Amino acid sequence: MSTELVSGEGVPTRPEWVKALKYWRFLVRPWEYFGDELGIFLALGGPGFGRTYLAIRHEPQVERLYRDRPDIRALLSDDTFLASLPSGSLGHAYRDFLRQHRLDTGVFNETDTVIPVAEHLGYGEDFTFLLKRGVVLHDIYHTLGGYGPDLGGEFGNIGFHYGQMTGGNGFLRAMGLMFTYLLPMGVRIRRRKQYWAEAVERGRRARNIFASPIEQLLDQPLDQVRAHLNIMPSNLAHPNGHIYAPVPKLGKKASSDQAQRPWIYQPT
Repeated sequence: MSTELVSGEGVPTRPEWVKALKYWRFLVRPWEYFGDELGIFLALGGPGFGRTYLAIRHEPQVERLYRDRPDIRALLSDDTFLASLPSGSLGHAYRDFLRQHRLDTGVFNETDTVIPVAEHLGYGEDFTFLLKRGVVLHDIYHTLGGYGPDLGGEFGNIGFHYGQMTGGNGFLRAMGLMFTYLLPMGVRIRRRKQYWAEAVERGRRARNIFASPIEQLLDQPLDQVRAHLNIMPSNLAHPNGHIYAPVPKLGKKASSDQAQRPWIYQPT
């Protein structure tokens, strides 16, 4: 067994190379086995989350999360609730992000993907709870950072996530290198390296997002939430602006170009 777990807690401390092989199909047909991406990501990048978990698990807010077990997925999936929130609030902006880009809450299905992966990797109950929360909050990260779902936005969001990890995360760093040197974004490598460094520093300075009381902040003004979480304003974090790079269209032509446009939240 290549991965060690903290005794009795099911927290990863080293990569699971052998168990990652279960998800090889994603490397061959990623559009068909999208859920396997999470398996590879956690098998190889789990230790970064493990270090972060161990660093924050005794913080009062994290202990409250473990005690109360709020269902953040149910809350963020309730469109009626989100629609009732004030214009300009975090929840209103999050709903705008999902609707504008035709996205669903959580990226990965919890029952079909997240829980089976956690069980396969031997994760403990508390670590799995925080992991599920982190997966569901993926688009909250996008909303808070102002990062769109295009390649440039994902690049910035990955950098922000990397900065949030205690001791970094090897798999996220590898993804960052892929975005920097390999993916077609129409941006010079020097600019990409600068953007990555800016996003990482922004994430490092911010409070840990998935350990924060997002449930209590959804009705608060977006700018105030960003300030509360110590997230640098975009114009300061990225003085040369966000990188925008549409995802190349493969196969059928999309029915709308909406998802190819930069995301700029405009309260109504």
